[in-house]
Amino acid sequence: MVIGRTRCGKGLFANTQILSWTESLIANDIKRELRLKTAGSREQKGPVFTFKPTGFGDGYDPFLGKVHEDDLREAAEKLLYRADEGENAIFTMRAVTMLTQLFLAARLEEKPLLPYVQSSVYA
Repeated sequence: MVIGRTRCGKGLFANTQILSWTESLIANDIKRELRLKTAGSREQKGPVFTFKPTGFGDGYDPFLGKVHEDDLREAAEKLLYRADEGENAIFTMRAVTMLTQLFLAARLEEKPLLPYVQSSVYA
């Protein structure tokens, strides 16, 4: 993680790191500036995917093929997992159940899962 004031070179540093990194990587690119400057070179090393929780990206869907309740519950558990919960685990278990039901509803309405959850929670 790089923290700095505006115009201190964070973007240039990130571009350099992305272009010189030889392995797979995930970049948090909220403004899409890194993708615009580095995706062309990165594509020579393998495919470049954009995941956007709004449902509009390069077509990569981490929920692809997950249609049954067990599969969707497993996805919800992975999203909400916390290793050190202890006696608060009951709250996570309830959240997993709620998220699973929202995922099932999204599948019934044939909507992208995360945007559906967002619109349901912030309606």
